[in-house]
Amino acid sequence: MEVFTKEALLIDILDTICTKLNIHSSAFVFLSRSYSDNEIQSLYSYFVRIEHSKKSLSTDEVISKIQEIKPDTSSQTAEATIHELIAAFQDEERFPWIISQLKL
Repeated sequence: MEVFTKEALLIDILDTICTKLNIHSSAFVFLSRSYSDNEIQSLYSYFVRIEHSKKSLSTDEVISKIQEIKPDTSSQTAEATIHELIAAFQDEERFPWIISQLKL
């Protein structure tokens, strides 16, 4: 995390609030992991296609997709992102098919 930039400070405050209140938000996941607008749209489009088609899905497939969309992402970071997004999607009641496929 960058120290003392406005963005870094805001993310730190939001992280503290979300942690203390046990809030899971996909928006915060994308913000804290520095996803661009295009990267967010690409990943959401992928999730929507999977959700509507009810295609089977593995964690490895999602890791690959995240790395395709955001190439500087390690497998470990991609997997952590998936865990965070699944928790957020459960709280937001989004993508139930994907949640059922990725039972983490």
